[in-house]
Amino acid sequence: MTIDVVLREPTPADAEQFHAFAAHPLVLPTVDATQVPSVEDVRTFLTELAGQPDAPRRERVIVVHDRVVGSIGLTLEGSSAEIGYVIHPDYWGRGVATRAAIEMVRLGFDELGLTRIYAQFSRENPASVRVVEKVGLHQVDDKTWEITADEWAAAAA
Repeated sequence: MTIDVVLREPTPADAEQFHAFAAHPLVLPTVDATQVPSVEDVRTFLTELAGQPDAPRRERVIVVHDRVVGSIGLTLEGSSAEIGYVIHPDYWGRGVATRAAIEMVRLGFDELGLTRIYAQFSRENPASVRVVEKVGLHQVDDKTWEITADEWAAAAA
């Protein structure tokens, strides 16, 4: 059964559902968090994002069945961007991250005009390796996977 995945801009009203995955004990080690964020920390983060539409981070919440179950974003660096995502463990292994990543890569190339998108993480995170490889990124060093706009366009042709 395919899960419908919707991406939308986050709002401060998403704070409690966002907190449910951001502070989850299985998620924290995957994001190198130094401390567990509070709901208020999350609300402040989301409020700051909403107030800076041209900030170097393009963040989207991942919504499944009207529930915020994750976050995905592009951190812009000139004509390149780093993609990063976090998914609630209840949705791991269900294709949610892959579908969200495909949409964010499409947004990066087709709407933002980026020339390169990359991801960085340890090979000890095999789920993330599978996600980025399904999206078309290829490994360039020990921790980095990337795809160029030309490679994306060629794959879509």
